[in-house]
Amino acid sequence: MARTSRKQAAGTGRTETRKDVPRVFRTAVYARLSVENSGKDDGGASIGTQKEICLSYIGEHPYLKLEAVFEDNGRTGTVFSRPGFYSMMDGIRDGRIECVVVRDLSRFGRNYIETGTYLERVFPKLGIRFISVKEQYDSFTADTGSGALSVPLANMINDFYSRDISRKVSAALKAQRESGAYTWHNLPYGYRWNGDRTQIVPDEPYAGYVRDMFRWMLEGVPRYQICKKLEERNIPTPWEAKGRGTGKRWTYGGINAILENPAYKGDKVLGRTRSAIHMGIKGMRVTDPDEWTVFEDDHEPLVSREDFDEVAGMLSAAAQEARAKRERSAAERAKITDFLQGKIFCGDCGRRMVLQRRRDATGLPYYGVYECGAYRASHYRECAQHYTNQKALYGRIADAVCTQAQTALDYEKLVRQARESGAAAEAARQMDARIRSLSMKLAAAGRKRAGLYEDYVQGILDEEEYRFAKQAYAAGYEELNRQMDEAARQKEQFREALSSGNKWFLSMKKLKEARELTGELAGTAIERVDVYGDGSFALTLKYQDVFERTKQYVEKLRKEARA
Repeated sequence: MARTSRKQAAGTGRTETRKDVPRVFRTAVYARLSVENSGKDDGGASIGTQKEICLSYIGEHPYLKLEAVFEDNGRTGTVFSRPGFYSMMDGIRDGRIECVVVRDLSRFGRNYIETGTYLERVFPKLGIRFISVKEQYDSFTADTGSGALSVPLANMINDFYSRDISRKVSAALKAQRESGAYTWHNLPYGYRWNGDRTQIVPDEPYAGYVRDMFRWMLEGVPRYQICKKLEERNIPTPWEAKGRGTGKRWTYGGINAILENPAYKGDKVLGRTRSAIHMGIKGMRVTDPDEWTVFEDDHEPLVSREDFDEVAGMLSAAAQEARAKRERSAAERAKITDFLQGKIFCGDCGRRMVLQRRRDATGLPYYGVYECGAYRASHYRECAQHYTNQKALYGRIADAVCTQAQTALDYEKLVRQARESGAAAEAARQMDARIRSLSMKLAAAGRKRAGLYEDYVQGILDEEEYRFAKQAYAAGYEELNRQMDEAARQKEQFREALSSGNKWFLSMKKLKEARELTGELAGTAIERVDVYGDGSFALTLKYQDVFERTKQYVEKLRKEARA
């Protein structure tokens, strides 16, 4: 009769019986840190601490085998649209994960309804074991009684806590704004605190740079020229002035942010952006001016109120003129379709190419040209223009696709010959034999690993002996797993390459008669286009990796046939 050992589960205060643990669970650790706590000393909730607690718990329970660690750093718990959480759920659906361990329920989520849905419906349906270390909760041992009640109760408390804190913070900030007690969170460029931090004062020489920008605008200097002047004088950007790093460039957006900030005429404006979880506002949103709280003449201005308002009028007029110009030409510009949007890149710097719709002074119809995105964003200081006529480029791409289609058809004949000669079938049989051999070795190794656990359950091996033997077998078992996966991957690729359903061949057959680039052709065949400064381009077609493998297998079979 198997001996039953009883011990105290770490940190739970309850007795765990080994015979109650039927198998080893492939386990994932999930850790999350909210936006509010990111990077702070949060009393044990940091990402590193959460993972350490969970890993320690797994290490003390032999029936939990660590499979992966997922984390969401700087992600709120009130929503589940988190990258790390999505990756973990993919692993669960793929069958790679059978158990999830978290430090506490609030790390998993603070939304009562959604958290409860996962723990009470989704996970049970998928057969997932869920463990929360802090709450001493294990879904396999808390199906009834007070243990089952603790989860929804904790979820509800976490949800209430998150929304209550948001409500209180929002109310406190609103009261501070209305009373004028709210202090500056981010000081405007060109200002600093006075000695006792009771008032902001001009910070030279940055304040002088701000005055220059307003003066240049009033003198009629275009904003791209203002950017150029600042760059030539090596004037630090707001990002650099606050010590947040180097390498930032002056842009239209940076210039506008300064020219439109009422702080420079002496006003403190609060509430220009807003975020409130309890109101369903995720992230930050820009508010309308009628929602602002304005305190006029709050501090020393850098420009006169008259000059600020004049510049504001100039910016507004320029924006209206640009908007009207776009509206007048919208119909003509819409005729120029960007079939390569998101697929065309500068071959020299790697940035996306941007389609510009232009027409010259003669009044001819609009035409399209591609330019390097870095070149435009830096106001013509970085990389190079790479001025590429859209129509000419599309014609060259269509020719290249036709050439590739013909090449694909030639290789399809060779694949057909390999299938008819039996060479492909023989190669497939050899791959199957290797997979069967590895499968048998893996099964034997698995039985040995299972035998170790049986010995541990029956008390033949103590925990230390079990851990040592398990570690000794782990390396060989994982290597066999890797070889098995690689052999299966090669067999799948071989089958795909030499089958009548080869994706490359099917795609190219549709394009062999192409004479011009269309939206359908670009969507069906083109993965990426890289344009270089000398006018050349590199074309990457969809399923090109399949074609490369097909060529390799065909050449290998032909070489073996000649031998």
